[in-house]
Amino acid sequence: PNYAPQGIPDFSQQQDQWKTIAPGPNNMIDSTVAGDDIYNPTENCIAPGPDCALNSSVVGDDVEEWAFCGPVAVANCFWWFDSKFADPAGTPGDGEDQFTLVEDYGAGDDHAKANAPMLIEELARAMNTTEKGTTYIDDMHTAITTWLTTTGLTDKFTVQIYDRPTFSFIESEIERSQNVILLLGDYDYIIGPLIVDQLQPLGPVLKVLQINTLWDSQGFIPTVTRLDAIEILLQSVSTFPPTDVEMNVYDNRPGTLLGKSTVNPGFLPAPTWVRFDFNPSISLTPGATYYFDVRQLVDDPHYYWSYDVGNPYPPGQAWKDNVLSTLDWAFKTEYYNPPPHSERKAGHYVTCAGVNSEDFKIAFSDPIINIANPSPNDHNDAVYVSYDIYNVSVDAPQPDINTQWWLTDYDAGYNYTVVEKAVVICPVPDTTPPTLEI
Repeated sequence: PNYAPQGIPDFSQQQDQWKTIAPGPNNMIDSTVAGDDIYNPTENCIAPGPDCALNSSVVGDDVEEWAFCGPVAVANCFWWFDSKFADPAGTPGDGEDQFTLVEDYGAGDDHAKANAPMLIEELARAMNTTEKGTTYIDDMHTAITTWLTTTGLTDKFTVQIYDRPTFSFIESEIERSQNVILLLGDYDYIIGPLIVDQLQPLGPVLKVLQINTLWDSQGFIPTVTRLDAIEILLQSVSTFPPTDVEMNVYDNRPGTLLGKSTVNPGFLPAPTWVRFDFNPSISLTPGATYYFDVRQLVDDPHYYWSYDVGNPYPPGQAWKDNVLSTLDWAFKTEYYNPPPHSERKAGHYVTCAGVNSEDFKIAFSDPIINIANPSPNDHNDAVYVSYDIYNVSVDAPQPDINTQWWLTDYDAGYNYTVVEKAVVICPVPDTTPPTLEI
């Protein structure tokens, strides 16, 4: 009650000019440093400097970004512990300070709401956020450790970084009333353009697809190491409705099946390129010969496959009605360049406020998002909180994202928000509220 009456506070980083300047699409800082702002070449940004206020003006396609989520997340923890171990009968403004984790930084009382932004700025300077424009988790750990030494509380708390913590571990720490800060990583799944490798684009002659495997097939020799799709030129037989068409890729003819794709092309009144995707992609050896066949899954003439005669694709051979032929089917082999991959776009710190173990949900005090309580109330006053609750999935959203769990409905403007690291601040077992005589 002195003074975190709703539990973990929910301070906001959207105050004053707690911002950095980041580059826009040209990936260059066009703005000029002003005041005590600092250009950080490592992060390619302009940080707000020791006064915590961005003095530089945005130029070109540069953008301003809020930058104090790390200091705010720690301030939530410090304020809560300071309130827990303070005089329970005390109130903000009483001028009493019985625990030194949070002190009066010029507001007249350690728990006055005007002291919250002062605490956050003290932490921002301690974490080097003001000179780097972002908060590295190692800087956060060092700052907390130094803070405990300076305030004489090294025997009262421990602080530890955990890499890729499991949800069950974070769940247990929250339930033990430890303060848990999570570093969230925002990722987009990037799919590059499909590039054509091998191509035979001509198809003046039509042939009805058959149901037999390897009845109509085409050989090709790749120059790349992956196959993500093959397009072929199809046209409907007008008297029959659409049906499924299957494509199989082999390392020989006959040979080992390397991949399969099934597509319903719909009704195609004219020759149309139809793409068959392979997921996962098929690994290829450049210069080796591969084969693919195309067949209908029903024994009726639903589609024509286009081809041309006279060996228009010299690197490979074609089979028509299971007979080697001098024709070549109309086809394109395609690959993604670059290959599909996950790309980290941003990081963000939040303070854990609660957990629902049975339903796999977690609640945050988020420095920038207030979904549960989006009112204009002053979040520097610890009585106003917005515990935003999210669903947890205990896995990785993509194989190349190194995480143990992620938030399926956290809307950060990217494909996935995952949990990367945690900072856990624990009181040692003998930490007790001081008496008024201390």
